[in-house]
Amino acid sequence: MKIAVVDDFQKDRDQLALDVEEYLKEQSLPGEVYGYPGGEELLEALDRGEGYDTVFLDIYMNGIDGMSAARQLRQRGSACRIVFVTSSDSFAVEGYKVQAFRYLVKPYDRGELYEILDGLLEEKRRARPYLEIREDRISKKVYFDEIEMAEQEGHYTLFYLTNGENMRARMTVRELAQKLKEPRFLECYRNLLVNLDCVERVEEGKSGWEAFCMRGGRRALIQRSRRGQVKQYFTDYMFKKAEE
Repeated sequence: MKIAVVDDFQKDRDQLALDVEEYLKEQSLPGEVYGYPGGEELLEALDRGEGYDTVFLDIYMNGIDGMSAARQLRQRGSACRIVFVTSSDSFAVEGYKVQAFRYLVKPYDRGELYEILDGLLEEKRRARPYLEIREDRISKKVYFDEIEMAEQEGHYTLFYLTNGENMRARMTVRELAQKLKEPRFLECYRNLLVNLDCVERVEEGKSGWEAFCMRGGRRALIQRSRRGQVKQYFTDYMFKKAEE
C-alpha cells in the first residue's frame, strides 16, 4: 500500500503517519507512507507521476484546502481512496461528491484509525483478492492473479507464481480450490489446478496426451478421462472473457 498523509500541522502529520506505519507493521503488510505539508505539494507529486492507494487529507489547511485538493485529485483522474481528517464531519455532502471513503475526526484514537484502515484493506482485498498462506511459519500474501498453477505434493501444495517463484503451503489442492472459488481456476488433472488466464495454448502430444501450455513455460497435463469436459470449460471461459 502507498499512502499519503497531508496536513499543514507537522505534529499531526507526523503522528498520523507513524500510526499508519505501525498498523502496516502489525498487519505484516508492505507499504510506504509519505507526508506532505499541503495540497499544493500533494498535487505536484501527482503531476510528477506519483500515485497513492489512499490519501489522508486534512480539510482545514492554508493554501489549497483538503476539499479543493480532493476535487483536483478526481479531476486528474486519481482513483485513490480519500480519508478526510478534520475536527468536524460537517462536510459529509461535499465529501460524497469527491467519493470520500471515510472521515477521521480529530482528536482520534488508534482504534478509530485502525477501523478505517481495516475497511481500506478489506476493500482493496475485494478489488484484488488474495490468500494468506503460511510458508515456513511465515504468513505471506498471494494475490489470486499471481497464481499460475498449483499442484499437490504429499501434505503440501506447491504454488507456481507468475513471477517465476515457487511457494509451498500445508494444504491440499481441494482445500485451495475451496478458497479460490473463481471461474478462472480449473482442476485439469487430479490435484493440479491451473489459472486459465495464464494459459497460452493447448498442446497435443503424439501419444495422445494433451496439456495446457502456461505463459511461464510450464505444462499442465489434462486428465484423459476428463479432457472433453476440461477443454469445453476452457473454451467457454475464454469465450465469456472475450465478450466481457
